[in-house]
Amino acid sequence: MSDDWNFDDDDTEELLLRYERSIKENRSTYFDAEEFEAIINHYLFTGNDEAAQRAVNVGKMLHPANPTLLFLQARLYFSNQNYLQSLEVLMNLRKLEYDSDYALLQGECLLRLGRNNEALRVLHEAIDLEKEDKNTVAANAANVLFMNQLTDEALCILNAAYQRDPCHFDVLMDLSLIYRATGRIDDAIKVLNEILDISPYQSLEWMKLGDVLMLKNDYNGAIRAYDFAAAVDENMHDAWIEKGHALYMCEKYEQAIETYKEVEDVFFDQVHVKLLIAECYERLDKFQIAEVYYRHAYLLDGESVDACSGIAICLMEQEQFSEALKYLKRALKLCPDDADMLVYAAECYVNLNMLDEAIRAYQESLQINNNQPDALVSLGSLYLDANNPEKALQYFLEAEFQDANIGGLSVFLTVTYALLNQFGYARYYYQKSQEFEAESMAEIVRTFENEIDWNKIIFHD
Repeated sequence: MSDDWNFDDDDTEELLLRYERSIKENRSTYFDAEEFEAIINHYLFTGNDEAAQRAVNVGKMLHPANPTLLFLQARLYFSNQNYLQSLEVLMNLRKLEYDSDYALLQGECLLRLGRNNEALRVLHEAIDLEKEDKNTVAANAANVLFMNQLTDEALCILNAAYQRDPCHFDVLMDLSLIYRATGRIDDAIKVLNEILDISPYQSLEWMKLGDVLMLKNDYNGAIRAYDFAAAVDENMHDAWIEKGHALYMCEKYEQAIETYKEVEDVFFDQVHVKLLIAECYERLDKFQIAEVYYRHAYLLDGESVDACSGIAICLMEQEQFSEALKYLKRALKLCPDDADMLVYAAECYVNLNMLDEAIRAYQESLQINNNQPDALVSLGSLYLDANNPEKALQYFLEAEFQDANIGGLSVFLTVTYALLNQFGYARYYYQKSQEFEAESMAEIVRTFENEIDWNKIIFHD
């Protein structure tokens, strides 16, 4: 099969014009087999299977026994999931000629039909048929197996190819891909370093190395890899973003901000980069600056839940609870099932002394996600403030079931049981509070000095 055609060159463009004019005008025009190959491959490349099939039909009328046109027919059948028809064409091709490309497609057809043992035999045959570059065919065969969930068989072929030539790029890149996909991170790092030792000016491979090092929490190693990726290709803006993320994970927020700002104006996703910068300022407790970046993101995308919630959180940190609620309501309109946003809204209501609204917000959040011990404690405390210790106890006990060591819970349970005159339980939690929360407990004793007979708790038998 010829590899000389090019989709973009002037000759192919002129050829396509001639062909399409002949079809449109219903004229009989002669094209040789290589010209049909270029025409059909153009349509396949652009995803126009209907036009490709029409060209195959015309080509086969002029060149009925041409192996390349028959192979392209088999490819078309395959792309339309007609695997048996594709396989039939490929079996007939064996009578004319047979090479590794044909065997690879036959193997993939057999895999799609569930005939795995036959497929493996044919794929190994494809490698054996290749005389000039066995490892490229091996990499293709391994890719076919991997895409059909036969990972061990793919690795077997790649490892054999690696033994033939440990410097073959296709083999090394496929090995690194499969190792990463199957969680063999150390092996993936080893192979990626081999690739970069052979050819250090591979920006994508530096990016991949950074990504797998991130999976091992080797943030400093990842930062170096992303630096190399950016140095090799100045337009590799993703390298700056990923480097910034690595710095963020190292809690080097100021350096992360500087890194993000390197591509702030050129990165394709302006909203994303501004959100990243805002989050770093938030981590530095610079809420006013963080708010500015969240607002920039919101101006660019008024439906960004992250921007809305980010603005709200910054406003809450600045004790602007009414204004924060406006943005939380916008976020909830966009994403009504966001349990965290409802908790933030409840906190705003509490600070605005709108306790009924706070209780409703906590309850809605817990309906979405009941596994929130902090929210359960907060809701219980609101019922305690509302002189409803029975209801408060319900939420405190659920919080204890989820996380018995959550801060403040022993103190709240002491008070709740005391208000319910269950002094034995109150004493149990009072003693428990002395281990970690003695100071908080002492403050509660002073607060409830008149409501609770603390002697019955402290000296209860």
